[in-house]
Amino acid sequence: MLLDEPIDADYAVSLGLVTESVPAEEFENRLGAMTARLADGPTAALGETKRLLTESFERGFAEQMATETDVIAEATRTEDFQRGHAAFFSDEEPEFVGR
Repeated sequence: MLLDEPIDADYAVSLGLVTESVPAEEFENRLGAMTARLADGPTAALGETKRLLTESFERGFAEQMATETDVIAEATRTEDFQRGHAAFFSDEEPEFVGR
């Protein structure tokens, strides 16, 4: 960033700047698969994760850890947590509902 030197997609992956690189002709299919996977996941928890990450830039480390502890504790009271927990111990795929 500081040197303003372009990097290719594979190098960006190796640096951890991006999760993956796909050829242009596969992009739409990969995007559809990724969005479906996220939509089928525990959307409330994913939203909280995004919020925690965004707000982490405004907090000190200790405050962030305390906030994350509270959010995780609250998440254990959700229906999605119960579904995920039960699925884990039954070796089945969970069906999340966003609550």
